[in-house]
Amino acid sequence: GIRDMSVIVTPPPARKGIKTTVAAVSEEAVGEAIGRELARGGQVYCVAPRISDLEEVAALVHALFPAASLLVAHGQHRDVEERLVRFANGEAQVLVSTAIIEAGLDVANVNTIVVFHAQRFG
Repeated sequence: GIRDMSVIVTPPPARKGIKTTVAAVSEEAVGEAIGRELARGGQVYCVAPRISDLEEVAALVHALFPAASLLVAHGQHRDVEERLVRFANGEAQVLVSTAIIEAGLDVANVNTIVVFHAQRFG
């Protein structure tokens, strides 16, 4: 399945450095990060620690980018693997999920991850 495909041993030779920004959640900050990625034709991960947070995050993304396609995925979805494959295949621009992506979902077209409620992660 999708989780079996992602093994990164070394970064690509021409890989650019990673830019990390820590900011309070605001429509402006979230909109800027997602908007920049969508404008370049990329995809975005929006991650929250709890399943109960996903609806709120998806609603915010939809309010800011009503034309953007999004998928919601978490480990309790029976079709979680199918959802992740669909995202990896480019069927959605934004994946709103729990930390399941840390299990090795590597999508080359994703260069932005927005983490909500970061203080709740261990």
